[in-house]
Amino acid sequence: MIKIVDKKKCCGCGGCALTCPKHCINMKEDEEGFLYPVVDEENCIDCGLCEKVCPCLNNLNIQPSLKKTYALKDYDDSRIKSSSGGAFASIARYVLENGGVVYGASLNEQKQVVHTIVEKLGDLDNLRGSKYVQSNLNDTYVQIKNYLKEGRKVLFSGVSCQVKGLNLFLKKRYDNLFSVEILCHGVPSPSIFKMYLEEVCEKYDISLNEIKSLFFRNPRSWKEYIFSIQTNDGKYIKGPLDNSFMSGFGSNLILRPSCFECSAKSLRAGSDILLGDFWGLEYLDSDFADNKGVSLVILNTQRGIDLFDHLGSDFKEFNYNQALLGNKNIEHSQREPADRTDFFRSLEVTNEYTNTIKEFANKKLSLLLKIRHYGVVILKYFGFRKVVDYVREYQQRRLFFSGKLD
Repeated sequence: MIKIVDKKKCCGCGGCALTCPKHCINMKEDEEGFLYPVVDEENCIDCGLCEKVCPCLNNLNIQPSLKKTYALKDYDDSRIKSSSGGAFASIARYVLENGGVVYGASLNEQKQVVHTIVEKLGDLDNLRGSKYVQSNLNDTYVQIKNYLKEGRKVLFSGVSCQVKGLNLFLKKRYDNLFSVEILCHGVPSPSIFKMYLEEVCEKYDISLNEIKSLFFRNPRSWKEYIFSIQTNDGKYIKGPLDNSFMSGFGSNLILRPSCFECSAKSLRAGSDILLGDFWGLEYLDSDFADNKGVSLVILNTQRGIDLFDHLGSDFKEFNYNQALLGNKNIEHSQREPADRTDFFRSLEVTNEYTNTIKEFANKKLSLLLKIRHYGVVILKYFGFRKVVDYVREYQQRRLFFSGKLD
């Protein structure tokens, strides 16, 4: 029987509820806005199936990842609609054009992030772009299993723990399943996002129905993590309320507890392909890097390699260690902020996300000011030229080793 004693041991995938033969597990929201399983103990037969599919309690029996690593750029029109290089769109197009279906994170009419199915190329845009909120999978795993049994090709795109949860739920490998793992910093609380969005709507005197599009990153500059809104009448609101939602995301204050001890890092999710931004590419190949975004693609299985071979995108091969230099999230979980509990306690009292996050952000700002102060002291003591020379030496050393790593 699933019993959540330590919330770091539950990623909220819902696989336990879907696999329960007595349907006595429900996913319920806690005080932080994350979903956790609650068991009806009177109807539970203690079969243990719920524990066997939990990605936080179990490891997959998988072959070591092949780690074939590429930088990829889809065609320019595609990259405009994507968060980085458009690799997901390129893969999804191939699956759809070959009669398959695609599952990924989407925004519903209430602007909640949920997993949904796409069967037509014209609907693919609904799944594109980063969404920095934990998505609700609902019964996605069950739907996928039914399609797989019918022999339909299925592409599932999700963060690491969701991919691992799907593989455990299915209990076996299906030749017609393609799994894409999205490189993850961590997943923020859906209720925090709802609270934030309500504050934005109140501030700018708009309703949810008036919002046409949401962007968690600047659509005009892929490197900028700036939340913005486009309304039905064409109004564009950039970084509303001082971009406070992305501040909470970047500071780790609003991430799910399991993100601090992720059980699916280091390519343990069983995915065929891992996708992300190729951070640090400019140090490896300044000619291939550009301002339109480049995807990091890591092929973990032969099936992933076979799928990649069918793509018509522009790509260049690197090695895994080179990619790891700028993408530590592949192997490392996020650090839990020491004041995370205090933040949620304050939020419970104020019920105002933006003002509360500003208060905690200001504390971090004071730390940055101290760092700036000591930085000035260091410059005065060592001299500006020595510090600059050291920085240049570090950059040159990084460039040298990035080209020599095997």
